[in-house]
Order: sequence, then C-alpha cells, then structure tokens
Amino acid sequence: QSLSALDKNGHTLKVWDTAAHLIDSADGYLAAVSDPSIDGVYLKTTTGTATVSPSTAATLFSIAGFTKNNPSGSSNTLIVQGTAANIETNYATLASHKSLVSGVAVSASATVTDAAYGHLLALGATANSGVALTVRDTAANIAANAPGQLSGSPSIAPSVWSLSASASVTAADAAILGGLTGFSAGSSKLTLS
Repeated sequence: QSLSALDKNGHTLKVWDTAAHLIDSADGYLAAVSDPSIDGVYLKTTTGTATVSPSTAATLFSIAGFTKNNPSGSSNTLIVQGTAANIETNYATLASHKSLVSGVAVSASATVTDAAYGHLLALGATANSGVALTVRDTAANIAANAPGQLSGSPSIAPSVWSLSASASVTAADAAILGGLTGFSAGSSKLTLS
C-alpha cells in the first residue's frame, strides 16, 4: 500500500475525500494518504461543512498536507464536536491546528477541572443546546483563574463551580468564589485564613 515507488512523471498527486475515508486505517487509506508522494490532502464535504470528533480531527491534522478546504480553493467549515473529556484529550493537537478548526462544540454535560475549562476557552468552545458545564477544582485554582476566564465574553460559561476539597482561603479569594454564578462548596468547607 506504499506509494513510494510511484512515478508521478512531474505531476502532482492530490487526494480529496471525506474525513471517514481519510482516517480509515483498517483498509490502509490513512497510510496511503500519509505517504510522502501525496502532494495535498483535501477534505470533501457534501454541504461545505464537516463535523468530526476530536480524535478524528487529531488524525486528520497528522496527515502531512491536510487542508480542510477543497482543491479548487473554495472553503469548507470544519466543526469539532465531542465530549469535554475527548476535547481535553486532544487539546494539544486541536490548539496547534486551531486555524483549521471553524468551531469546537461540547456535546454532553460534563464536570471538568479548571485547567480543562481554560482549554475549552482557548479553543473558543461552545456548548450544544442543553449542555451544562461544571468546573470542579480546588478553591485556589478557581479563585486564581476564574476572574480572567470570565472576563469579556467567554465562549462557554459553567453553570456550576464546585470545590474538590475543603480549603483555607483569604477574604479576597472568598469574595471571588462567592461572586461566581452557581458556586457551591458542596460537602467541602471554606475557612477564612
């Protein structure tokens, strides 16, 4: 399935196919489109928009010469949609290829750490209809990061902020925590230090 012996006789070799076909490793298609003799790999859509999982996007981005657009130069929209956990697992790849991503959508309600929430914001993620996001972390992490995360117009906002453990906090941090919409200490306790 290697194309290394292919003589292109001065011509270019481009592949234009759907995301499902481009990442197909069972039939060897992924290996073929990843071969150095391929000059360009283009995403084919039926409507101009392709919605793929975070892991599919990461695989597409691993293909040298991949572009989300058509060989003619017309643009496609590439939406990455998945659970917050799957987006977090693929965050580094999604962030380094952010220019190829038209949008990121969280598809299911989730509880995430403050760092994962920061990653969702960095990607400009939005939540699908009916999806609720809970940020659960230490008081120190939430108090340190929430003001910056919520400044301006964040692309996604948690409906609940909760503590992962009891903590001693300063009055300033207590004020930050208490000012968060949906903040709950839950079974954890805050002690002023």
